[in-house]
Amino acid sequence: MFIVRLIGVACLVAACAGPEPVKDHEAKGNAESSNDIGCTDVAHLRNIYTPADLYRAIPVCVERNDYDSAVFISALASVYARYDQMRVADESAQQAETVLRMKYLDSLVPDQQKKFVEVLRARTNSPTKLTVMCDQIRGIGPPHYFPTYMVQHGMGAFIGNTRGDGLVTGFNGAQAWNEVLTTFLHCPEVTTG
Repeated sequence: MFIVRLIGVACLVAACAGPEPVKDHEAKGNAESSNDIGCTDVAHLRNIYTPADLYRAIPVCVERNDYDSAVFISALASVYARYDQMRVADESAQQAETVLRMKYLDSLVPDQQKKFVEVLRARTNSPTKLTVMCDQIRGIGPPHYFPTYMVQHGMGAFIGNTRGDGLVTGFNGAQAWNEVLTTFLHCPEVTTG
């Protein structure tokens, strides 16, 4: 009985002391956007915008009821994130896109999410519309930025164990770009004459 009382007193003292404050540890640059591009059209998108920049723009487009731009920006963000996943060495960093999608797409209310998915399906299920989108993404070109948002998301950055610049040694950008477009986005192969 004494032990039970002692445990009860210890629990009471621990509860009075309050819980330890939760500390949020992040490496600088983790899933961070550097450019607030707002809702912009295809003509103003550049290959210097990271998925963090692009995903941030989606809710802005949705609030303006510009679902076409939101869907295109989402496709570009996804393609760039997949490319970055292929070139970032730390596999734990590759979840950065999931975090960004959750942060920005989950912020949409259910009716907005439903409309977004409808427009996305209409564009990707139409071979003609998908080809146009693929051509536009090819026109913007592969990423031309250092993927800090992803490298800094990984455990290597958090514990200070990133080797070199955090990228895969011998990464073949042209091959990765083609692979992302054809196998991830399902763009038609581009044949050279």
